[in-house]
Amino acid sequence: MESIDSLEKYSKEIQSINFPPPRFGHTVNIISKKNVVLFGGAININNNKDSFIMTSDLYLFDMNQLSWKKLDSQIHPKARGLHASVTVRDYQIFYYGGLTDKGQFSKDGLWSLKIRDDETPNWTEIITKEQTPGPRYGHSMAYMHNNIFLYGGSSISKDSNNHKKKVIMNDIWIFTVCTTNKWIKLNIEENPLITARLYHTFCVYSKINRQNDVIILFGGRDSHNKPLNDLFSLTRQGNTNNYIWECQTSKNDYTPISRYEHSATMLGPFLFIMGGKSTHTNYTTFEVFSFISNCWYCFGT
Repeated sequence: MESIDSLEKYSKEIQSINFPPPRFGHTVNIISKKNVVLFGGAININNNKDSFIMTSDLYLFDMNQLSWKKLDSQIHPKARGLHASVTVRDYQIFYYGGLTDKGQFSKDGLWSLKIRDDETPNWTEIITKEQTPGPRYGHSMAYMHNNIFLYGGSSISKDSNNHKKKVIMNDIWIFTVCTTNKWIKLNIEENPLITARLYHTFCVYSKINRQNDVIILFGGRDSHNKPLNDLFSLTRQGNTNNYIWECQTSKNDYTPISRYEHSATMLGPFLFIMGGKSTHTNYTTFEVFSFISNCWYCFGT
């Protein structure tokens, strides 16, 4: 017990100088066995619970030292929240989209962040060719086989009178790292069960045979603001660039809580779902889907 108390006291002391202020709509990425990076989000200002401002803050957490460090650089993306990020290799993260202050869409630029050995951040805006996924927020990204996959979110379109309006997306884009600098919209075989969404999660299920890796989609919120609890996998067809959505149905009777703005992670063949918003009243549980038994399991009360 003494060792645990000492660890908590030590942790609070060494974090006090550079501890990130409370925020939401930020991203957190594991970039090595010892480091985690936090970027952006909305923070409270002037002690007013209803007043927030977007930030471009960048923090590095050292899991060995249990300490935070704020990283500054002259070149960096504009302040934003509700963006998406993905780690592509040790000490390198890609970022896309989000909202700036006053609810404006961020530019549809792709940013690369590399953390040098001396913990200096190196931001680079990737100049992409031709079409892009367009400005959006509430989308998700995953990295598999040297490709960044971007799915869903809220974007903008023009109606018949050329007026802009927000729309919920159901599209998938792919960007191959370090080759073409080009976004490609995937033409995939549509599954009638899948619906456009935002605030969902997108995880890579890495199998023993890496050629059979798949991306797992769970939950989110649809265009009618309804929380979702469906589970899909995005599967590659052979060695081609063709992908299909496959619905993952459970063999047991348990139904997971419909939710959005949650978090999810894959640990081996198990998908862990935690937190989020829902019309459900019980937030003390977390849920796990096993790809071994193809069943949902609930933990907690």
